Amino acid sequence: MNIQALIFDFDGLLVDTETPQLTAWQNIYRAHGARLLLEEWVKCLGTSADAFDPIRDLHSKTPLPIDGERLRAEFKARSIEAIQKENLRPGIETLLEQARQRNLRMAVASSSNRTWVESGLNRLHAADYFDVICTSNDVTRVKPDPELFLLALDRLGIDSNEAIVFEDSPMGIQAAKSANLACVAYPNAISVHLDLRQADLVIPSLVDYPLVKILQVFDGYRPDLSHSSD
Repeated sequence: MNIQALIFDFDGLLVDTETPQLTAWQNIYRAHGARLLLEEWVKCLGTSADAFDPIRDLHSKTPLPIDGERLRAEFKARSIEAIQKENLRPGIETLLEQARQRNLRMAVASSSNRTWVESGLNRLHAADYFDVICTSNDVTRVKPDPELFLLALDRLGIDSNEAIVFEDSPMGIQAAKSANLACVAYPNAISVHLDLRQADLVIPSLVDYPLVKILQVFDGYRPDLSHSSD
């Protein structure tokens, strides 16, 4: 492979937004005498938040009255407060710097909306690393559909065999493979419990895994076209 670019997921990959969100909902459930299980929450990881409705789920688990609007506002306040304290995940900034030194182009492809992604990148002082940002505002279908990655490739002006995707969730990995892209999984505290075997490479920590080593893994890589969405 002649790698020209790296494409990154945002939530859970560049920054761990997923653990604070899960914790916020779990605290709300606990206050209502209920439990939110990891296997339930992960339905919305890497895809649209519409994939799992915590309020509807909580309704089914507690006899207590529920004010959905108030609880959503409480969740938003709690999770955003916690997320504001999160930095780039370990090893990410070093990886971005190494990619910049190699003159690799970089993109973000996220199922979240543009305001969320851009505000997060700006807060983390990471926006300048990226040549292209693709979000849910740019497509009709989010992950696991490959549309976000195909759009990123188009805007980067490269083919699928010239990029590597970095993901943290099965939904994102599925989208990458459907776009015939090589994919590295870098799981977080939540997604480490999920099945990420569809990725070409799973890295528990980027701290001791330099970019040059990743590029060496994909030297001569050929995509498995059986994953293609065509």
